[in-house]
Amino acid sequence: MTPPGSSRAPASDAAFARLRAMKTWLGIVCAALALALAGPGAAAQTDKNAAAAPKPPSAQPAPAPAASEGIDDVQDHARALGDIGAKATELATLGPFLQREEESFATRLQRYLDADDAALGALFVLELHEARTSTTLSLNAVRDRRRTLGARIAQVGKASDELDALHDEWTKRRATERARGAPPALLERSAALLETIDQSRTALRARSQALLDLDNRLAALQDKLTRVSDRLDAAKRLSQRRLFRLAEPPLWVVLLDVGHPRRAGIQQLSQAIPDAWDAAGQFWENYADRVFVHLLVLGLLLAAMVSLSLSAAIRALEAQSGAVRVLKRPVSSAVVIALFMSPLFYPGVPLSLGAVLRLVSLVPVARLIPTFVPPEWRTLFYLVAALFGLDTVLTVLPEGTLLSRLVLLAMSGAALWVASVGVRKPFAQAAVHRWRWAGIVRFALRVVRLLLITAIVANVLGATRLTQLVNMSVVAPAYLGIGLAAVVFVIDDFMRLLPHARVMQGVRSVVLHRERILKRAARLTRWGAGIMWLWLTLRVLGVDSTVIDGAAQVLGASTTLGNFELSLGKVVLFLLAAWIALLAARFTSFVLDHDVLPRMRLARGVPGTISTTSRYLIIGLGLLIAASIAGVDLTQITLILGALSVGIGFGLQNIVNNFISGIILLFERPIQVGDTVQVGELLGVVRGIGIRASNVRTYGGAEVIVPNSELVSGQVINWTLSDRYRRLELDVGVAYGNRPADVVRVLENVIEKHEGALKTPAPYVRFRGFGDSSLDFRVYVWVDYDEGLRETSAILSAIYDALAESGIEIPFPQRDLHLRSVSEAARDALQGKPR
Repeated sequence: MTPPGSSRAPASDAAFARLRAMKTWLGIVCAALALALAGPGAAAQTDKNAAAAPKPPSAQPAPAPAASEGIDDVQDHARALGDIGAKATELATLGPFLQREEESFATRLQRYLDADDAALGALFVLELHEARTSTTLSLNAVRDRRRTLGARIAQVGKASDELDALHDEWTKRRATERARGAPPALLERSAALLETIDQSRTALRARSQALLDLDNRLAALQDKLTRVSDRLDAAKRLSQRRLFRLAEPPLWVVLLDVGHPRRAGIQQLSQAIPDAWDAAGQFWENYADRVFVHLLVLGLLLAAMVSLSLSAAIRALEAQSGAVRVLKRPVSSAVVIALFMSPLFYPGVPLSLGAVLRLVSLVPVARLIPTFVPPEWRTLFYLVAALFGLDTVLTVLPEGTLLSRLVLLAMSGAALWVASVGVRKPFAQAAVHRWRWAGIVRFALRVVRLLLITAIVANVLGATRLTQLVNMSVVAPAYLGIGLAAVVFVIDDFMRLLPHARVMQGVRSVVLHRERILKRAARLTRWGAGIMWLWLTLRVLGVDSTVIDGAAQVLGASTTLGNFELSLGKVVLFLLAAWIALLAARFTSFVLDHDVLPRMRLARGVPGTISTTSRYLIIGLGLLIAASIAGVDLTQITLILGALSVGIGFGLQNIVNNFISGIILLFERPIQVGDTVQVGELLGVVRGIGIRASNVRTYGGAEVIVPNSELVSGQVINWTLSDRYRRLELDVGVAYGNRPADVVRVLENVIEKHEGALKTPAPYVRFRGFGDSSLDFRVYVWVDYDEGLRETSAILSAIYDALAESGIEIPFPQRDLHLRSVSEAARDALQGKPR
C-alpha cells in the first residue's frame, strides 16, 4: 500500500508519515479487537478507567486523535499538490507573448509562407537576411518557452498522478474502515480528505488543460516558424545561385528616368523606420535577460580595465618593459571586447540594431588604433574602418533604390582606391618585403582590386546582389581583423599586467615561469582570435549555417567496422577530448609542482610521485571519457584487455615489465628525480622517470635512456638516496724520516680549517703503513656530493701547501736495481771510470 506521503517530499518526511499512519491504524485495530474479545467486563473496566482519567474535549475514543492527525497531514499535502503551478508565471506571461508573436508573424512573416518560390527568389539580400533573423529570433524564443512550459506540464502531470493514487488509496481505506465499524468522526474526516483531494484534482486538471492549450498554440506557431525558416533558407540558396543575374535595371536608366520607381529611396527609408523599431522591440522583449547579462559583463570589464590602468602593476610593467598599449584607454578596451562578444549572447540581431552596434564599435576601435598600430599603417586602418561604417549605413537603406545603389557604387570606388592607392605607403617599407607572406599579400590585393572592379561593373549593369556580396566580402573581414587585433592586444596587455598584480605575487608558478605563461597565453589568444574571425566573417556573409551544415555532413559520414560504427566526427571528438585531457594533465602537474606541493611538508620524492600519479590518472580518465564520447562501449574494454594479454604472451612482456617497474619506482621510490645513480658503468643524475624508461644525464652531458626494469631488478648504486653527502678518501705519502704523529697533526689541521669539510661526521686521518718509498696516510672527510670534485682538488692543494710549510717532503718513488750481468763498458760508465 502506498503511504500517504508526498513523492516530492524528502525521504525522512515520507518515512515519518508512513510510521505515524501505521501506528494510528494499528492502534485502532488493536482497540477494536480488545473490546470484542474482552466482553462487557472489559468494557466496564474501560469505562471506569475513563471516568477516573481526565476526559478529552471530544467524545471519540483515544485512537481517533492519532488517526485525525494522520489525515490532517495527508490533507495538507493534497492541498500543496493542488497548488502546484498555481503561482507559475507561464499562464500570466505566455498569453501576451503568444498574442504578440502571433500578431508579429501575421504582419511580418506570414507573407513569406504564402509567397511562391519565384517571389521568394526575388527578395533582396538584406530583406532576406532580416526575415531570416526575425524568424530565428522568434523560433528560438518559442522553443525556450515550450521547453519551460514542458517542464511545468510534466510537474503538474506528476502531481495529478500522485493525487489520483491518493484518491484511490483513501477511497479503499474509507470503505475498509466503514466495513469494520470505525467511529463516525473518523469517517467524516476521511470524507473531508477525499473532498480535498477531489478539489485539488479538479484544479490541476483545469491548470493542466490550460497549459496544454498554450503548448498547442506554441507548437502551431513553432511549426509555422520552422516552415518559414526552411523556405527562407531555400530562398537564400536560390539567391546565391542568381548572383550574376541582372535583377535590377541599369544604373543609367534609373538616373535618366525621373519617374522611375527605384528613385524613391528616402520615402521607403521613412516607411522602414517603424518596422525597424518594431523589430528592436521584439528583440528586447525576447532577450531582455541576455541584454542585462551582456551589460553586466560590460560593467565587470570596465571595472577590471579601469582598476588595472590605475594600479601599481601598470607602472611596474612600464618601468620594466616599456609602455602599456591599449590599456591606456580602458573604457574603449572594455567596450570593444563586450561588442565582439555579442554573437555569444544573441542568436541573431535585427539589421537596425546590428547597424547601431556596428556604428558604436567604430568609436572604440578608432580610439585604440593608435595604441597598437605603427604610424605608417594608421591611415590604412582608419580608411578600412570608414568603409565598414559606410557598409553599415548601406544595410539600413532600402535595397534596389537609386540611393542605395549610389552609396554602393561610392563604397566600391572608395574600397578600390584604398586597395590601389591607400596601401602604397605602408607596403613601400623595407620591412614589408621581408615578410614571410609578402608575396601572398600582394597577390590577395590584386584579387581584391579585380573583385571591386567587377562589383562596380555589376552595380552599373544591375547585378546588385553580386556587388553587395563582393563589398561585404572585402570590407567586413578586414574590419573584423582590425577589431579582433585590438581585442588581442587588450588581452596581451591584461596578461602582461596580471603577473605584476599584488594577488599574483605569491603564486610561484607565475613568478618562476612568467615569460613561458605569457607566450602560451599569447599563442592561445591568437588562435582564439583566428577562430572568432572566421566565424564572424562567415556570419556576416550569411554563409555560417551553410558551412556548419556542410561540416556536419562531412563529420557525420561514417563506416561500419563489424559492430562498431566509425565516423570522422567521432574520431575528431576522440582526438579533441584526448588533447584536452593531456593539457589538463600538464596544467595540473605544473600547478602541483610549483604551487601546491612545495608548500606542503612531504618526504623527499613524495611530491614527484603525487604529481606523476595525478598526471597519469587524468590522462587515463580523459582517454576513457574520449572513448565514451567517440561511442566506444566501455564494457568491451575486457576484450581489449584480453587481446592485450595475448599480445603480452607474443612479445610485449618487456614493455609491460618496464611499465610495472615504472609504477614500482614511483611508489617505492628507490630512486628519485635528481638522484645521482650508478648503473653498471653508467654514472649520472636522474632527470625523469617515465612510463617505460627513465632519463639519466651523465656528467659528460649525455642523455641515457635506461629501461625501468634495469633500475628495479638490477644492482643500482644511489649516491643521494637518503642525503647528499659523500666521503672523500684521499691518500697522502710522505718521505721516511718524518714522525707519523707530526704528519697526522698537519693533515688534521688542514681538514679542520677547510670550509667545505663537514663537521658531522667528523673527519679523521689514518696512518695506513709503510710503503715502498713513503709513509702512507689516508684522509677521510665528508663533503657535499655536488662539490666532491672541487673539494678534492681544494683539499689536496691545501695539504700540499701545509706539508711544504712544515718541511715534510713528499718523496719520489725509490727502487733498488739489481743487475745480473753487464758489459765492461757499461760497468765502467756506471762507476764513472774513463774509457
